Amino acid sequence: MSSKEVIKAYDIALEVRAWAEEQTDSNDLRGWCAKTSGELHNRLRRKKIKGEIHIAINDLDYCHVFVVVDDHVIDPTASQFKPFSNTTVLMLHKKEAECHPFFETTEVVSSAKALRKYQQAVDWSPSELAYG
Repeated sequence: MSSKEVIKAYDIALEVRAWAEEQTDSNDLRGWCAKTSGELHNRLRRKKIKGEIHIAINDLDYCHVFVVVDDHVIDPTASQFKPFSNTTVLMLHKKEAECHPFFETTEVVSSAKALRKYQQAVDWSPSELAYG
């Protein structure tokens, strides 16, 4: 994948961030990671950009969902985490992102529908389910 496609993916993520902000009062989009990741993945697929939906689960603290495109984390909801609170959309190489536990992948799914199915299987909060 070319760097142009990664930049295009980032631009699409900005659109997804705006889409999510129109639907919630949450400034940092806490609780919207699965919905935005599913939406981002769908929009990327329509533009023929290959991405994966990654899930990071820490049983004690959080569950987080984000998209990886060509070894780059692209996350419209990273602003919910203190190091990125002033970030609209995070784009960071996966190796750099993995130093933060909320980007340590525990599962990878292939679509928004598969994400929703996974969330339902692990009893994820219904208000945070991806649109599938």
